[in-house]
Amino acid sequence: MEQELKLRKAAMDDLEAVVRLFKDAIDTLNRNGIPQWDELYPNEEVLKEDISRGEMLLGELGNRLVSVAVLNTQCDDEYKNGDWKYPQAGSIVLHRLCVDPSFQNQGLGTRTVLAVEALARGNGIESVR
Repeated sequence: MEQELKLRKAAMDDLEAVVRLFKDAIDTLNRNGIPQWDELYPNEEVLKEDISRGEMLLGELGNRLVSVAVLNTQCDDEYKNGDWKYPQAGSIVLHRLCVDPSFQNQGLGTRTVLAVEALARGNGIESVR
């Protein structure tokens, strides 16, 4: 039986663990030739701001941090006028989805996104971008 992934809002006490998870993920990305993130972004200050604004969610299996997602209504200019399937729907934007490298390839990215979608629906949000 698959252990339930629980989402919760991050608190400032979580910052050290979140920074470590992102550093591990960045190291893994770099080793695999994927220059998605680096030491400049997302850095500790960006992650701290995500937490202080109440926009960061943590995915946990038991008491173990396995994923991070940031949700807000901000999107880059190049996405504002995208050809969205539901352009009039109330939406939220998913940023900085990160899975602990030791838990990758186990479907936790998908499970995190599904949990985010369920949370959004429960709050009357029709679309996650």
